[in-house]
Formats: sequence, C-alpha cells, structure tokens
Amino acid sequence: MPRGKSFARYIDEQTESDVQLKEELEEAFETTRVAIALARFREERSMSQHALARASGVLQPTISRIESGDQSPSLATLTKLITALQASFTLYPGGEAKLRSDERPASGRGQESNWLREQIL
Repeated sequence: MPRGKSFARYIDEQTESDVQLKEELEEAFETTRVAIALARFREERSMSQHALARASGVLQPTISRIESGDQSPSLATLTKLITALQASFTLYPGGEAKLRSDERPASGRGQESNWLREQIL
C-alpha cells in the first residue's frame, strides 16, 4: 500500500479495477459479519460452542470455523444454529447481520422449520 493512503481508500481503488477482488472481499465481509453475529448471540446466551453443537446437531469444530470466519455456513447449517439459539437472523443490504430472540410457533417441529426459513429468506 502506497504511503499517505488510508487502507479504505487503497481497497476502494483496487476493487474499482479488479472485479474478482471486489466480489471476494464482499463475500469475506459477509462471512465475517455472520460469524460475529452468531458468536455474539451465542455468548450473550451464555452458551458454549459445545452446548450449541449438542442443541443444533452441528459439529463443534464446524461452529468454531464458522465463528472464526474460516467457513461460510450453508443455509441448512445456519437454520440449525439459529433454531437452536431460538433466534431469527437478518442480513441487511448494507451488510449488517443481526440475530434476535424470537417466539417460536408452539406446534410441530416441521412448521417451526418452515417458519424459520421464511424469516431468513
């Protein structure tokens, strides 16, 4: 990076001329925002990764990779994690990711899954 330029300015200039770099950075930023939102929400609920793994059926090492930003969760994995956290998830156009506690339908598990998919999509 040349002297006298801010990092943000340098990235802006690089991504203007390199579409692939821009797409890769956007994907990395989105993955990081999801990871941070999941880890914060889990910690706010005083839940360990092991407890979340037991509740969700997602392996603890997978949760660790997702929370560290090393792995993007599939929609199925994200659904399992959010369901286990009894939350809903919103990814806003600006890239902000938010999890919030949500009331779940009292009826069967299948309906809960469909309800959660509607909340995510």
